[in-house]
Parts: sequence; C-alpha cells; structure tokens
Amino acid sequence: MKKTQIKLFLLLVSLGLFNFSLNAQTLNGTDIRNTALDLIPEAELQNKILFINVWQSSSIESRENNKEFLRVSDIYHKAKLKNGSQGVVFINICLDPDLYTWVLSTKRDSIVSKYNLENSTQKYKSLVNYFDHKPGSLVIGNDGTIISKDLKKEDCFKLFLSLITR
Repeated sequence: MKKTQIKLFLLLVSLGLFNFSLNAQTLNGTDIRNTALDLIPEAELQNKILFINVWQSSSIESRENNKEFLRVSDIYHKAKLKNGSQGVVFINICLDPDLYTWVLSTKRDSIVSKYNLENSTQKYKSLVNYFDHKPGSLVIGNDGTIISKDLKKEDCFKLFLSLITR
C-alpha cells in the first residue's frame, strides 16, 4: 500500500512539474510581442512597453482594473521608461463573445483607447490563449522581458512610476 501511495505521489509531482514547465514556455514575452504585431500590425511596438489587458464585462474586478490600466497607460504612453524608452502601447481585449455586451460595457465604463478590441469573432484568440481565456494582464518590455503578470489596479501606477528613467 505504501509503495502505491509513493508511486502515486511521485507521479502527481512529476505531472505538476511538467505542467509548470509548459506554462513557463507559453509565457515568452518575445513570442507574445510578435503575436500582437501579427494581429495588430499598426501597433508601433519598437522601443515601447507592451501592456495587454484581457477583461470580461461580467467580472467586476477586471472592469475596475480596466479603468485604471487605461488611465495609467494614457499617462505613460510617451514616457521614457526602463525597457521601453518611447512609452507604452496598451492593448485591451474583451473576452465577451457578444459584440453588444462589449459595446455596452465600453460605453458604460467610458473605455476609449486606440486598441480597445472586441473578440466576438475570435480574431485575437492567439493572444487570449496566453491568458487561458480568463481576465488578466501582462506588461512586457521592449526586449521581451515580462515585467508584470496579472497586475491589479492598486499596483499599476506604482509599477509604471518605478519604470521612469528621468
């Protein structure tokens, strides 16, 4: 009985480590930047930090984060930052499958940004895959370094303030 339990435990640990290594491989900042450029070629990412937020209208927390992320990205969009000397590009993707829900939510929350994207056509699926189709955020430096993952509204301003180089 003990040997079976030990074998089961070792199997579970090895599967957990395998799963962890797969997740670590999928979060390659350079790959994510390239995916964003493929989907949104007009986004000028050279020498800029890429800030991706994935949100859902039914998640109050993600909507509140969304408002603060937009505010902060507007402040720092042309700032000289570490690992992004020409500012920030903010890409905001909604998980809602219904276009009407997205329009209603963006109007209600006054979310207006250059790259405020709906995903009812699944066009941005390859970017959303990095988030396991759940709300979340990634801040990626110009060199592909992941600066922050799953940022919260109370930490957003502090993070970008700490990146100022002046």
